[in-house]
Amino acid sequence: MIKSKLVNQRELPPLGKGDSSPVSYKFSPDGEEVERSVTLTDGETHPTVQPVNGSPRTDDAHEMFDRAWLDASDKPEYEVSGPREMRVADLFCGVGGMTLGAMEAGRALGIKVTPVLGVDFDPAVRGAYTENFDPEHFESGDIAELVDGELGSPPTPAEAALVEKVGRIDLLMGGPPCQGHSNLNNYTRRADPKNALYARMARMAELFEPDHIIIENVHGALHDRSRVLQATRAHLGLPRRHLGYKTSVGILHGERIGIPQTRHRVFLIASRTREISLPRIESAHAVPEGRSFDWACAGLTPIQDHALDRETVQAPVTKDRIAYLFDRGLFDLPNSQRPSCHRDKAHSYVSVYGRIRGDQPAPTVTTGFTVMGQGRFVHPHQRRTLTPREGARLQFFPNWFSFGDIASLRRKEVVSLIGNAVPPKMAYVLALELIR
Repeated sequence: MIKSKLVNQRELPPLGKGDSSPVSYKFSPDGEEVERSVTLTDGETHPTVQPVNGSPRTDDAHEMFDRAWLDASDKPEYEVSGPREMRVADLFCGVGGMTLGAMEAGRALGIKVTPVLGVDFDPAVRGAYTENFDPEHFESGDIAELVDGELGSPPTPAEAALVEKVGRIDLLMGGPPCQGHSNLNNYTRRADPKNALYARMARMAELFEPDHIIIENVHGALHDRSRVLQATRAHLGLPRRHLGYKTSVGILHGERIGIPQTRHRVFLIASRTREISLPRIESAHAVPEGRSFDWACAGLTPIQDHALDRETVQAPVTKDRIAYLFDRGLFDLPNSQRPSCHRDKAHSYVSVYGRIRGDQPAPTVTTGFTVMGQGRFVHPHQRRTLTPREGARLQFFPNWFSFGDIASLRRKEVVSLIGNAVPPKMAYVLALELIR
């Protein structure tokens, strides 16, 4: 088993105590399968089985299940037959990381999850989302035109048509655009008009009255100047218009729940049917130690000439900087080797131009993960930056997942699809607790 160190452990808030996990794992007698069992709220358990196949073996059944799920070349059977169905809508859906997490939660619980609506403005998204999930409806365009009414007002003609077309929604998910919230965005930091799109989630709740809601964003959403997150939470809690959701807001730390990167995201979760707590959910699904880059990527087998496995062509100066790191056994590039914008003035971007440590979780995957100057994205063992497939693995996408017709997309578009995605396991643990 590959051991790893959880970076920045002291910087994270303590986990709750006494939060027992509803999920257990065990190997089959022959060791060829791992069984995951989830305890439902009525005390019953539901098992699902993951074949191990050729995945590197480990003694930890939970770790083995996750690794085998990532390594799988065939899509799991998500057409669950049973009395319960969860109808899911995913706004600002991207390639569908949150939808995939919800579907895996449904498989774990024996509940059929039906993607009924995907919405995204990016035209590159449609192919990937529809290929993976075959939703009943997919809308390419501006959500503000699709859902155009004021909070608290009667449905507009466009909204009434949407409700008629889509029907019931049980779980509403979305990750409104976060560029205006990001601390890396010095131009529109926390004052971007796009942040008002956050309120479209509350409007969808008014229109469809789903049982559960999951909204994801970057940490800066907590400090938006217009307080869109706080206003949305307050509106969801109002008793009028049959809202009255129980809500919880907090940060979910990806490395704590087994995602092999230090991805910290703010979630607002809301439910009509149960009290919920993000810290307790994280505690209940925490792994003993962070999963490392090597755990996630060391066993990947590149596919010849596949676009996801092609290395980025590096400029000579970039090759020289990468060689400098490897020749001296360094992980941080000294100022003397950096461009003048770093070399000639004080800066705090120590990780930029850096090399990943293989025995630790990778840094947060962004849309720049194939570029040395965009973060700590130099491969720990090879003189190159990350490939798109490695980025997808760090984001917790399995091998079978399609990112659409890659041949028709520019490389930058493919990398952006991966970097902008919500890791499916984040949505999985939240959806699991909401619907079990």
